[in-house]
Amino acid sequence: SQENETSLHMYLHQFPALPGVPNRNEYGVINSTEPIGFGQMYVHDWLLTTGTSANENVVGRLQGFHLQAGQTTTSWYMAHTMVFSDGR
Repeated sequence: SQENETSLHMYLHQFPALPGVPNRNEYGVINSTEPIGFGQMYVHDWLLTTGTSANENVVGRLQGFHLQAGQTTTSWYMAHTMVFSDGR
């Protein structure tokens, strides 16, 4: 059998759900009053580009969520899907 390998080099652009951040692409859906935010959850729709700028050739999005899962340390669990948009 013949094997094929594909290498992808992309940049992820996160605009966090923080005050004063324009064009946010994540939003908090569960807030937490715990000291380190245990249980806090965000839904994200981050941009994937071929260059370092968020305005460069958008080839897709990383859609999913991230959850602060640590009770004693900051530890984020993430689950997402890559959705490609440029047809390649």
